[in-house]
Amino acid sequence: MSRQGLRVAAVGFGLLAFVLRLLVTFWWQPVTWRVGDSAGLRFAAVYALYGLGMVVALLVPFGGYLVLVWRQRRPPTTFSLRDGRFVVRSSPFLFGVWSILLFYFAGGMIPTERVPNEYAMRPYTDPLPMFLVAATLVAAMIAVGVALPFLSRPRVELAVAGVLIQRFRSQSVLAWTLLAPGGPVPPARRSHQIWLFVAGQVRYTRYAIPLSVDVEPTFLANAIRHYVDHPAERAAIGTEAELDRLRAALAAAQPPAGQSPAA
Repeated sequence: MSRQGLRVAAVGFGLLAFVLRLLVTFWWQPVTWRVGDSAGLRFAAVYALYGLGMVVALLVPFGGYLVLVWRQRRPPTTFSLRDGRFVVRSSPFLFGVWSILLFYFAGGMIPTERVPNEYAMRPYTDPLPMFLVAATLVAAMIAVGVALPFLSRPRVELAVAGVLIQRFRSQSVLAWTLLAPGGPVPPARRSHQIWLFVAGQVRYTRYAIPLSVDVEPTFLANAIRHYVDHPAERAAIGTEAELDRLRAALAAAQPPAGQSPAA
């Protein structure tokens, strides 16, 4: 499955989580009321079996999505081409997980009540304004859940002029000529970011690239360092031929040893 397919799948599993959460409320919960005759057994059914149903409603879609992600667990060692730039989008895994959780919680936000003298549940619409507020909130959560896997931020772009780092609320444009030679180095195994060192008037300033972007971290670090150390090749950034040449060059190169001189 492609990376775009993972984003679509996250929405599909999110919808499944929403439907399963509704089934727990409107079908499974009344079923638990029918279990046993004693008050003690009914109490155990409501709080144990109902809780089990809620867990299953989350684990089924969540587990299904994780299976797809596991099959595509290795992030790509390439860039997308867009507007004469090498582009890295946000990871489909992180926001896919949040999307499924939003759908699941949305399914539990609908006000409900037990039908008098029956083993059944129904939406609670009195007072109506409160129900409409809850329905609006559910619709908003679903809309965010649909959009979340397709967010373009965080994002990294390599252009002829430099490196663009887009975060959720800010962005940084770092010119190639200001980046420290020999860096960045690939991140440590458990690190969550790549550090770029930018020359200032007195000392180097550190800029972090979050590893929630959809690319193999070592490949990204090596690609940036390649253009830092080879200024003559920056003019071709953003072309398919240059991407092929870059990937071949990085595959043939040995990983650097030691630390960045600016560290």
